[in-house]
Amino acid sequence: MRRIREHSPLRDPGADPGRWSRLLRDANVPEMVHAAKVDLVKGDVTWLLGALDKPGDWLGRGRGYYIQGDLNTGKSSAAGILIMDAIRRCEVCTWLPVRDVPGVRFREGERNTGLSDRLYRTDLLVLDDIGAESYRMNGAGGAALEAVIRIMYDRNRSVVYTSNVGWQAFATTYPPGLVSVTKRRTWPVTLTDPWPEGPQ
Repeated sequence: MRRIREHSPLRDPGADPGRWSRLLRDANVPEMVHAAKVDLVKGDVTWLLGALDKPGDWLGRGRGYYIQGDLNTGKSSAAGILIMDAIRRCEVCTWLPVRDVPGVRFREGERNTGLSDRLYRTDLLVLDDIGAESYRMNGAGGAALEAVIRIMYDRNRSVVYTSNVGWQAFATTYPPGLVSVTKRRTWPVTLTDPWPEGPQ
């Protein structure tokens, strides 16, 4: 088990906002989740509070979460809270939309090459929007997704997934090898309370 700094985060985002912005940019964290806070997450957040309070119980053990729910239930915001907390604790983190996985895996372009190299140093990977792939799972794109997950698995590092695909449907939609690796290390969490429509 890796040591995780649990109660005294080493980085204060307010102390050097410019540096904090660079850290989020380097980790590929989308701007839409930069302002995410626990008190803005709707529904039961017991699991989230526990994850933040005891990161050694999951992040230090290579465990993760599969955050599932309908559209507009705050899945990406919850993942954003987890990744930003890990960055504050000086973990190496990477946010990767599932649609971008083949480009990163096959190192298409300078940005994707950097993200591909970063995977081998990443302590926490967020795979955002599982189920929104535009590539076939039985083709090169699907193989790339499984390879990315296995990189984290083999290094005993954590993955947080967000998805509109329910946990049970995930098991029947994706290749058995990918499902097996994911289920061994992942707790499913369901978000059910949608935000009202319109600007908030």
